[in-house]
This record gives sequence, C-alpha cells and structure tokens, in this order.
Amino acid sequence: MISSALVFALLLPVESAHAQVPIDGSFSGATTTRERLGGDFGLGGCLGTPTGLTGKLWLGTENAVQFSFGGGWGQFKDVSATADFLVHFRPINVEGDDFSLPLYAGGGIKTDILWSVPGGQLLLGPRVVLGATVLVPTLPVDLFIEIAPTVYVYDTFGWAMDGQIGARYYF
Repeated sequence: MISSALVFALLLPVESAHAQVPIDGSFSGATTTRERLGGDFGLGGCLGTPTGLTGKLWLGTENAVQFSFGGGWGQFKDVSATADFLVHFRPINVEGDDFSLPLYAGGGIKTDILWSVPGGQLLLGPRVVLGATVLVPTLPVDLFIEIAPTVYVYDTFGWAMDGQIGARYYF
C-alpha cells in the first residue's frame, strides 16, 4: 500500500505539468490548407470540347465535382455537357508558396446532341478525366488543362478524345 501511494505521489506532479503545456493553435493540417482564395464553388470558361461554361465544387482538399456545358469545337450546331467526380493528388512539390499544382483523375459522363447530323443524334457515354490545375493562394481563380477519353454507348457505339483548357473564379 505504501509503495502504491509513493508511486502515485511521485507521478502526480509530472502529470499535472503535462496538463499545463499550452496547445499550439497554429497547427495547419491538410484539411485547413488554403491553396487559393474564394469559396468552394468556381465558375468560368473553357476552350476545347465542350467550349463554353465550366464549374467546379470542391468537396474537401482532395475531391471535387465539375461540369461543363457548351458547343463542340468548330461544330456550331452541336451541344455537349459533362459531369465528373475528381480525386486530386499532389505528387509535384513546388518550392515556395507562389502556387500549387495538383493533378487529378476521375470519371464521369458526357452527352452530345448533334444537330449537325441530319435528323439529330444523341450520344451518351462514360469518360475518364486526367488533368492538372494551377492554384494561387493570393487569387480566387484556378487554371486547368485536361484530357478525357469518352466511350459512347447510347444511340451508337463510338469514342472521342476530348480536351479542355480553362479558368474558373471561386465565389
């Protein structure tokens, strides 16, 4: 009994000293890193397939959903729309804090309405998206480039290799 009381008495000051150590409030984990200004939703323009409007909603630091809507490159009567789920990863370490360069991969769906074809045609199929985006911590914008092979499975079987470059402003 005396030895247990002695150990308790010796450890009590050590434990109370640990409890008084202040917690560092400047910790910045992966979930609080800000790679750009603005909110989680960005809206902008894109060139490629489709050429038109693009949007992106960040669901955290790694995942996002994006969409694009517009016309086909050089096909003035055709309309395209895409929706994708993306996973971002950061294998490229950029020195300094001037910008970051996350790469991303994901999958989604694409639909084309081809009014340039006599009688019109609707194409629908899954696609794989691979790209890179540039984020600047002092600006509420991103710049991106991507490729997206698509396999059409509805109305007719076929494939397409799409690509886009663009920019979005984050609100």
